[in-house]
Amino acid sequence: MKRAYSAACVRRVEAEYLSLGVPLMERAAHAIAHHALGMLTENHGVYGRRVLLLVGSGDNGGDALFAGGVMLSRGVQVEALALTSIVLEAGGQAFVRRGGRWVNELTHSYDLVIDGFLGLGARAGISLEVLSAMTEIQGVPMLAVDLPSGISADGEGVDQPALVPTHTVAIGCWKIAHLLSESGLGVSELVDIGVDYESEIPALVSFEDSEVHELLPTEIESNHKYRRGVLGVIAGSDTFPGAGILSIRAALALGIGMIRTESREYFSEIPEVVTAPGKIDALIVGPGLISLTQTQERATLEHLANGGIALLDAGALPFLEKIPAEARQQIIITPHHGEFAKHFAPFAVTLHAHPLECAQRFVDAYGCHLLLKGPRTLIVSPGEIPVVNMRGSVALATAGSGDVLAGIIGNLMARTGDIRNSAIAGAYIHGKAGESLTAGASELIEILPFALR
Repeated sequence: MKRAYSAACVRRVEAEYLSLGVPLMERAAHAIAHHALGMLTENHGVYGRRVLLLVGSGDNGGDALFAGGVMLSRGVQVEALALTSIVLEAGGQAFVRRGGRWVNELTHSYDLVIDGFLGLGARAGISLEVLSAMTEIQGVPMLAVDLPSGISADGEGVDQPALVPTHTVAIGCWKIAHLLSESGLGVSELVDIGVDYESEIPALVSFEDSEVHELLPTEIESNHKYRRGVLGVIAGSDTFPGAGILSIRAALALGIGMIRTESREYFSEIPEVVTAPGKIDALIVGPGLISLTQTQERATLEHLANGGIALLDAGALPFLEKIPAEARQQIIITPHHGEFAKHFAPFAVTLHAHPLECAQRFVDAYGCHLLLKGPRTLIVSPGEIPVVNMRGSVALATAGSGDVLAGIIGNLMARTGDIRNSAIAGAYIHGKAGESLTAGASELIEILPFALR
């Protein structure tokens, strides 16, 4: 599991170590230098190679300068360009003592650039003036210290202008932006500087393959269909008849005891569906619907009143307002960014700049679970640590992909009764399968069983 912390938390924890005299900057510098030397030796030796440090006034600039000193001792030619009027004095002095040289302009061709310009407390974005100056080193491999300059540690404004490294070394712990940034970090690696963050509650986590497998239902050795989960589906319309089909097929692909629907009107090609009324363990409402009929609303409310759990998507999203507050903890909604902005506009004002904060405020206000679909899908539940799904590909941005996701999560909810874990595992399986996707949503369903392995 990757555990990410806020900038405020990192500063507070590291301040305790610094007050005890722990040389965190020197430790970080050696880790950065080690990584940089490794990049230089991929094709050649390090002696005589040219490295440029981009230095600002913060700790990242100090880390870069001390790292430059380490590389100088290995025969690397290191120059530093100050992008601010003030730089860390101790780091600058150590750099010059070891033979480092300050430059005012980029006059040499470099083998590697180390980005130590902006640090932990910087806001998102970088000036166009600085970006323009970087054209001189375009194409040169770049190593970012902790985070690329222009990316906020707390994941705010992830689309703002930023430097684009080939590698990023996360210092001490993952920051929120490491997990939220869809791209722009290059190859990222976490380095240990001897600071213990484990006693702190992370602001965001992501799950790895083995952890997701622990969330999956254990297959019960029973020949009774009711013990393998019964999923209800209210979906499909004349406008979008295929949406419900995709959800049902996805649920079937992962194995389930039974699927009940209102009628066979849109599902005649799926012989497995059952239209007779009866018990259900979980309910999917909304894929392919424009809005809910009164009958569909009553069926959903009755299911919730009996303690059932449900997933609302697409046309069912506005129905959340009609669900009693005490029943909303039994609900997960699964909008993409556009749907969230349309139906929950007061909370979406900061969605683009502060997605995690926006999602958390919404859940705090409504009391339901939220899976916010996007390049980095967020799963936020009442009283729980937010989760980000880091699996997936651009191939998932295709019609019907969200309907497949609803079917996956609905399957897991029906078989486990656990909304949050089903959403975490479902998003992961969906994303992992999407990494092999070459066509559309129907192909995605065929891949799903392999994503479980």
